[in-house]
Amino acid sequence: VKFGPVPNVAPLIPSSPFPVGIISPSNDMTPKIVADRTYNGMSLATALLGKDVVQAIKIDPRSPNRQIAFFQNGQQLVTQISKREIETPSPSEFVSSELYQQFFSNDAQIYLNQVENTIAYHLKTTDPPSIEADQVTAVYLSPQDPDYFKAKTQPVTLCRYRLQFEALR
Repeated sequence: VKFGPVPNVAPLIPSSPFPVGIISPSNDMTPKIVADRTYNGMSLATALLGKDVVQAIKIDPRSPNRQIAFFQNGQQLVTQISKREIETPSPSEFVSSELYQQFFSNDAQIYLNQVENTIAYHLKTTDPPSIEADQVTAVYLSPQDPDYFKAKTQPVTLCRYRLQFEALR
């Protein structure tokens, strides 16, 4: 994964190499560290699906909350963030939660689902410093799914990940 500084200004700077939508206006001009969503999306897709499945990941230039994955076979996966919350329980802890819809399309059909992703980051005072994180991802069925009413409000997939981030020298 890659992270990098972005000045704390609004609206989002279009030429930023780190296109995200969590930057808000503030008098605090301290640079914020944000994810490189294009790079990280491609890295995750390659790890999960293999290096020859996804052709490209792009962030919609009109909406930093819309990411499109282009597959080698012509299919697309559009991820649209609809809600984001952040919390800082302490100076060494940061919690981020996103709710997003996924639209998977091919020539024959469109499939929709909703995903909730929550990550709790904790700064470790090791030498060099590192960050540990717990991630929980829940996937909910779309109304078009035949099992939608059986699942009700329960996720059909629930994944938990333990992440470790260390700075590259």
